[in-house]
Amino acid sequence: MKRFIAALFLMAPLALVVPAFADAPALDTGEHPAVANLSPFSEEAHFMSLAGLERYLTYDTSGVWLSRPEAVAIVTGQIEAAGR
Repeated sequence: MKRFIAALFLMAPLALVVPAFADAPALDTGEHPAVANLSPFSEEAHFMSLAGLERYLTYDTSGVWLSRPEAVAIVTGQIEAAGR
């Protein structure tokens, strides 16, 4: 019982935080930094994958961390739009 109460006490702040992110609008591909014109793992890409760079730049400009699958989808869309 003590563990349950301790866990409840520790988890209570999450009940306030999680709903705040549930209504966050999904970002459109047009709102993301364009990285499709860079070579992955190059100096100009800061030695990161394009998805990793997309995640970092999006966080740096908006404060939102993309998941890796989201970043891969965005970069893939940018590459397809650029005809590469």
